[in-house]
Amino acid sequence: MLLGCHLLGDHPINCSMCQTASAEDSDHLFFICPLAVNCWHKLGIVCDLDLSLYDRILDAKSKSEWPFFMEVMVLALWNSWKMRNRLIFYGKPPSLQSWTLQFKNEVLLHSSYKETIRFSISSCLTML
Repeated sequence: MLLGCHLLGDHPINCSMCQTASAEDSDHLFFICPLAVNCWHKLGIVCDLDLSLYDRILDAKSKSEWPFFMEVMVLALWNSWKMRNRLIFYGKPPSLQSWTLQFKNEVLLHSSYKETIRFSISSCLTML
């Protein structure tokens, strides 16, 4: 389990994104942190935190209207990780607006090889 990327031994690392006393583990960073919750809400994805990670993803997929759910899920997680790293390494504060912009750019970049879903992707992104 991810517990910060700092070399401070066994000491828990507080979440760098929300500055709460919550330990920065993968569950908090990607699903519980208020910024992560806002990102999922922005995408219209509901994550049931009472479920295991695998079941959480399956449950969210069954309730999602995204026709390319797994791509959206992976890119959302990836952009959350990159936003965290921009804060840690460059001091750039995280925001829902910057996350949304980066997410849209990433989705468009990755969709360029899938001509058949490009229109669908563009339509979905305009709703964000």
